[in-house]
Amino acid sequence: MSLPVQKSVRSSIERHENDLYTTDPEAVRLLLEKERFHKNVLEPCAGLGHISEELSKHGYNVISSDLNDYGYCTPHRDFLTDSFFDKHTKEFDIVTNPPYNVSIEMVKRALDVARHKVAMLFPYWYIIKFYWYPPCRVYLFTRKIDIAKDGDFETYHNKNMKLYAWFIWEIGYYGDTTIKYIVNNKRVTKQVEKLEEEYSDKSKYWNYSKENMKKEVLKLHAEKLTNREIGRRLNIDEKTVRNWLKENV
Repeated sequence: MSLPVQKSVRSSIERHENDLYTTDPEAVRLLLEKERFHKNVLEPCAGLGHISEELSKHGYNVISSDLNDYGYCTPHRDFLTDSFFDKHTKEFDIVTNPPYNVSIEMVKRALDVARHKVAMLFPYWYIIKFYWYPPCRVYLFTRKIDIAKDGDFETYHNKNMKLYAWFIWEIGYYGDTTIKYIVNNKRVTKQVEKLEEEYSDKSKYWNYSKENMKKEVLKLHAEKLTNREIGRRLNIDEKTVRNWLKENV
């Protein structure tokens, strides 16, 4: 995927002349532990196929393209303007690491094209760019991930200076953004190890507020919110919502 990391890019023509930066497949694998997508997925900035190949390994049918020709996928297909995407609107979910100089345009286009869900990798501080249509979830990596020039992960391992996050949009969802973590630390300090151990037993905190949470579930149910919407609002899973409602409705 073409990604302007070292310098800003003013146009798609200039971008074509830039170096190729690719996404560590591990970052995709960790996302797929958290999110499920429609069986058909579109990767419109596929580059050398690092995201596409990982999606395929997990059983997804992937349509891959790129503005540039790197020998992997359908080239010279501009996601922002190519009519191919208009002809196939609402057929695919979208997972990609887009060019950041057109991040807003890419998100807007994806929301128009996607069937249900959009996942894009951005530096975590890009959250402020999307207040006009907030993502429903943001998965923040706790450790920097590798973004490699020309796909050379051996040379560029641990050279990345940015903290990244997966931004998830669901079509039709407009509400608060939930921040979650993808814990990809290789090593942590003794202090953090101690904190992880101390706070690993969530029951002592959960039990304290469980009854209040049940009351909130009932309140939102009375307001005609769906179980899925209630779960997102309260950051609990939908099964828990159903079970609590069975107890009280």
